Amino acid sequence: YTDGFETVNPIGVHKKVHKLNGIYFTLGNIESNKQGPLKLIRLVALGKVVDIKQFSMESYWKPLIDDLRILEDDGLKVPNTDIILKGTATVVCADNLGSHELGGFLESFGPQVKKICRFCLADRPPLLASHSPYQFQRRTKETHEEHVKTVTSDPSQSSNFGVKANCPLNKLKYCHVITSLCPDIM
Repeated sequence: YTDGFETVNPIGVHKKVHKLNGIYFTLGNIESNKQGPLKLIRLVALGKVVDIKQFSMESYWKPLIDDLRILEDDGLKVPNTDIILKGTATVVCADNLGSHELGGFLESFGPQVKKICRFCLADRPPLLASHSPYQFQRRTKETHEEHVKTVTSDPSQSSNFGVKANCPLNKLKYCHVITSLCPDIM
């Protein structure tokens, strides 16, 4: 789970100056009735939002992604045994703004952005007028990678695809922005 939070009064004069972003994890192979306690949720990274914006989301996530790649490829040897445990990230939760930022999607939902949804390729006006999500073409790994490639070579195309950059999660074997960034039900 990742989320940004204010460390001072969120409506005061220092709004956004002291904003932090945290990345947390919990193990998915623990029985669901035992996953809820806060003592099982671990902080894995903490960064100032202004630094993340200056140096990139990719640089902020890099140490965690590097460690997860080692866990995927080599695993961890359990001391005094021959057991090697492997693992990876499978799902990342965030609010809509955080998901768009991490996923490399545009964070603006304004009228200048044609594709505002990270799940489908609907243009803005039909999407906002519709009540059925089934009438729109879903984003796929292939279309997403094509859009990232196009936007990387021509950033002016960003609003046409709703994409601005690649997602750090795409460097993992079993985690991809299209399949692993879950919707925010709130």
